[in-house]
Amino acid sequence: LCCPLCGGRLSGEPEDPCFPAIRPAKLPRFTFLRITAFVVVVLDVLLLIIAYLLGFPYLLNLLILALPLLLLDLMLAIYLHGNLIKMITVQGYIGIGLIFAIDWFTAGYNYGAAFIIPVLFVLLMAGTVLTGELQRLRFRDYVIYLVFDCLCSMLQLIPIVRGVNPFPIPALISIGATVIFAAFMLIFRFRDLQSASSKYLNL
Repeated sequence: LCCPLCGGRLSGEPEDPCFPAIRPAKLPRFTFLRITAFVVVVLDVLLLIIAYLLGFPYLLNLLILALPLLLLDLMLAIYLHGNLIKMITVQGYIGIGLIFAIDWFTAGYNYGAAFIIPVLFVLLMAGTVLTGELQRLRFRDYVIYLVFDCLCSMLQLIPIVRGVNPFPIPALISIGATVIFAAFMLIFRFRDLQSASSKYLNL
């Protein structure tokens, strides 16, 4: 090895470079998302043509709707990978929206709203608490997600009041569990709620 300034020979062991070379990613995230989005558009167009020729059967309609939602879910998962609780919350509500769409495509039988969505709300809240504990977060750091889940869970009363939910017992159990958890937060964690309100809602 020679000195780049004087050209003299250098002795001793070479040291590691101060600025290690950064290898470029094989496929950047943005490029991957663009390719995936293009594939989804192509598939949806082909499926629409096939569905038109077959008279728009139920399964094809569902698949046409599901592909963009899966793309959105993938994009959000990549974007929110640094915030696990937010990613779980967003994906949970995308799943709830997909179930509502399935109910709509099944001529309004509302089996998803009757059985699956009540369970999803309970799992979403339990998953939020478990993730927060595993990440050793303070309760005030993720309580706003639980408040949002509690408020959205109350919307299950609308199909019950309107008489649309064919089996209201699971939804009532889910709402009851939500009310109990909300009471726990108000009674035992009011300071955390107050702190989170000041932080997120400027109250």
